[in-house]
Amino acid sequence: MPHPAPHEWLETTIGEIARIRRGASPRPIDSPLWFADEGPGWVRITDVTRSNGRLRSTEQYVSRKGAMRSVAVYPGQVIMSICATIGEPVVLEMEACIHDGFVVFDRYEKNAFSRFLYHFLKFSTEKFRSAGQTGTQANLNTGIVRETKLFLPPLREQYRIAEILDTIDEAIQKTEALIEKLKGMKQGLLHDLLTRGLDERGKLRDPKTHPEKFKDSPLGRVPIEWDLVTIDDIAIHVGSGATPRGGNEVYKTSGVMFVRSQNVTFNGLTVEDIVYISSKMHEHMRRSAIYPYDVLLNITGASIGRCCYFPVGLGEANVNQHVCGIRLPSPSRDDAVYLSSVLSSWIGQHQVDIFNAGGNREGLNYEQLRSFLIPWPDREERFMIARALSSHDTKINIEKAFVDKLRLLKKGLMHDLLTGKVRVSVPMEERRC
Repeated sequence: MPHPAPHEWLETTIGEIARIRRGASPRPIDSPLWFADEGPGWVRITDVTRSNGRLRSTEQYVSRKGAMRSVAVYPGQVIMSICATIGEPVVLEMEACIHDGFVVFDRYEKNAFSRFLYHFLKFSTEKFRSAGQTGTQANLNTGIVRETKLFLPPLREQYRIAEILDTIDEAIQKTEALIEKLKGMKQGLLHDLLTRGLDERGKLRDPKTHPEKFKDSPLGRVPIEWDLVTIDDIAIHVGSGATPRGGNEVYKTSGVMFVRSQNVTFNGLTVEDIVYISSKMHEHMRRSAIYPYDVLLNITGASIGRCCYFPVGLGEANVNQHVCGIRLPSPSRDDAVYLSSVLSSWIGQHQVDIFNAGGNREGLNYEQLRSFLIPWPDREERFMIARALSSHDTKINIEKAFVDKLRLLKKGLMHDLLTGKVRVSVPMEERRC
């Protein structure tokens, strides 16, 4: 049963406290007449989704003629997408123009604080999306937006609620920025480790001070101790599977894990969209079974080249024909990390691109994959490199887990604060303002 709103909150609708206007699009939309190098921003959904709730810039700008055929919006106003990607609001911090895929909310200042309205609209995103009319693309009727009910606290309480939610958003944004920074640092670390390696002290070799410790190779300059091998030289198994006959009906909600190309990512194996097959089907497809620390590489389709390793603890598994499993003689986590990192790096991806040149729909065959060149230090150095990469991944994963907790916290806070289930304190002096 819904929690009753506090008695001093106003029960109303969005249409009763704000004017809602739909944008307009100049036609033909692709005419250069409507656009310019400067002027009001031309808001597109990509601008909104990357804005973190505050629109400060757009990728395109409209000309004076374009602005006359659109709808002008101004700093402080709130806009929301109502077409295709439905229910994405943002508060404007610039002058802009919106097309008919957006609505603008204004004339609400006496009743609502902009950031509070933004958070309420964000809280209602799923509701708006479920109410969207389907067709060639989803659209949200502005009448539905107007009739959406909300409970409106006094302005000072709205400000406090928005302040709390903004603080959580800021923490999420900073953590996401840190994750992106760590990912960028990993690329630099990966380049150094795969071109310079680590000496017996675990330090990067220096090609400038000790050029004699490096040699030329088809992959560029590498440490002189390193071998250059092919996958065929080091693997005891290279092979993919097949899609079971019977279509989606053969997939189960439990049983033996069946790995498809969408499960193989550069950030590891994802089981969010995993399916299962029966034990009987698995036995019939034993040739394509995969085991812990097998390296998985997508060999066809749009995701060709994506690579990770199959971790321990997931039980028996199988792959379809779009995923190739590579098995080393003595599988270990460190070698799986090392080989999947090489294949995911510019070294492996360049070789994928060469064999897939011209958009070859057939993808990679086993002969091509077996011929891939791999820099191959001795076992101890491979393991040191793998552990350095794993240590950096751990830092990234810690921050990812933290941002997930923040998102979960925000979801709970939005429900509690925007419904009045949990009240915020407003100092007495502010209540009198």
